[in-house]
Amino acid sequence: MVRPVTRVMAAAALFLFCSCGIIYYHNPEKARETADEFLSLMYSERDYGKAYLMTDKFFRDNFGMEKLVNTAELFLKKYGKFEGTRADSYFAEGGSRDITIFYTAVSEGGETYQKITLNDDEKNGYRISSMEVSDMPFKGYRLIKKFKEE
Repeated sequence: MVRPVTRVMAAAALFLFCSCGIIYYHNPEKARETADEFLSLMYSERDYGKAYLMTDKFFRDNFGMEKLVNTAELFLKKYGKFEGTRADSYFAEGGSRDITIFYTAVSEGGETYQKITLNDDEKNGYRISSMEVSDMPFKGYRLIKKFKEE
């Protein structure tokens, strides 16, 4: 009697797994390269036009170019000269095309924390869909993974 129940459970699990769609795998290193370039354009080069070209439709529809300019100008005004960033960790939920990369940014005024969310568009690769700056590290994410030290 245990065998038919086991078979039914296995079949149900297989059906549930297959009905969820295709499993999606991220390339965290490629996402980090894109986010690194974006942050460099924002703070070092201050080329908001090129940075804006790296955003996705969601970002453009909900935030626009003003978000980029305001974020960079506020950051530079509050923290002074930008010295660089370090990608610490990343977070991605299974099946989602979004990946979030967490950075520590160093400037004259100290350390800040950047959170960049990217969406993997099959045609164009990774695109920026949101960004946040904080004085405190971002916490409360499940399944966060550290980048390997280089």
